[in-house]
Amino acid sequence: MSKAMRERRLMAPPVGVLTIALLLVVALAGSRLGQTRAQDATPAADSSECFTASADAASVDEGTPEAPAATPVDATAADAAVAAATAASECLSTSGELPLSNFAADAASVATYDDGRTSIDVTYMLGEYQYVAATWWLAGADLALEAEDLGGLAPEGDSVIISAAVADDAAPITFEQRSEVTESEVLTLHLKNLTGTVDAHYDLYSVPTPVDTGTPLAEGEVAATPTADEAMTGEQVGTIIVGAGAEEDMHLVGLPAGTYVLVNPNVEGSVATLTVAALDI
Repeated sequence: MSKAMRERRLMAPPVGVLTIALLLVVALAGSRLGQTRAQDATPAADSSECFTASADAASVDEGTPEAPAATPVDATAADAAVAAATAASECLSTSGELPLSNFAADAASVATYDDGRTSIDVTYMLGEYQYVAATWWLAGADLALEAEDLGGLAPEGDSVIISAAVADDAAPITFEQRSEVTESEVLTLHLKNLTGTVDAHYDLYSVPTPVDTGTPLAEGEVAATPTADEAMTGEQVGTIIVGAGAEEDMHLVGLPAGTYVLVNPNVEGSVATLTVAALDI
């Protein structure tokens, strides 16, 4: 997927919205909540076909508009929303660098609004490890996918939370308090862009095992942090867009022990290393 596609903007739903176009064209990945990784999907040339056309030129609303009143729907309308969301997920599953998988839509959550939109709560996996819970916004008579609002519940399981933040739009991302955790069922990266004036894009990569040169590090010596280009040669395991003035959670399920790098590809030098230590049983 081209870098230009990563800059798409969708029509804004209520506060805190991260658009589907921004989040999903970065890296939609196939596999599990503990299930097998999708290997055979053929990426589509352009994921814009999965979104409502009216959203392409619109920008994200960073204000605080009053939330519209929701109206519950009957079973027929709920089923229609589930079908539309499922169809959109199938389109997205083969339209990014990595496919979406394990999609589920909650019929009981469906509601309509005075502005004509419909909302539905969904969950899915991005890649082998990232779990997403969100509200999808559907528009028009055909219930076309318009935007996504993150903020659903984290997956169940023993969890560890670690925070990272940026000082301003040009500053590199840094982990707060610590950059090493012990592996757990759920690892949540709480990412802050509270002082930013533009959206911040973060990708998490596993660091490839270095080639053994036969020369060990000297006592007290620390391996150098990979550059963004070096980090992006590893396996991508997570991706998220954090809006200006916002904070979001990247939930990772069953992430194995190893070294990972959090990268903002749009900010030079924005690379932070995260170490996940093996659980000592």
